[in-house]
Amino acid sequence: MFGRRTYSPGAHSAEKTPAAEQGILRGPYLQNACEDAISIRWRQSAPTPGRIDYWQPGSDKHFFMQEPLPTTEHSMRLSQLEPGQRYLYKIAGTDVTHEFRTLPPAHVAVPTRV
Repeated sequence: MFGRRTYSPGAHSAEKTPAAEQGILRGPYLQNACEDAISIRWRQSAPTPGRIDYWQPGSDKHFFMQEPLPTTEHSMRLSQLEPGQRYLYKIAGTDVTHEFRTLPPAHVAVPTRV
């Protein structure tokens, strides 16, 4: 099912193997970040249904997005996120945990380093 869903950590039973064994050729990489959403893309060597598990550190709530059809080019838009927050995510079937931050709320001054 394509859409945001919650789940309990440890309930997802997909076998976890390194990204190289899952055939991830490129990515994951982030695109089009905003206050409450971000896109994550990656490419695999064989068609598979993509799935991203994501959560905020220290939170009991875990979410996932899953594509309805197998493909090699994966692109998912995570939405309904909190502004200015850190999130952790995993591509299903891999052991690597990645992270991203949503943009801060508009018109709020935040320290910036260039």
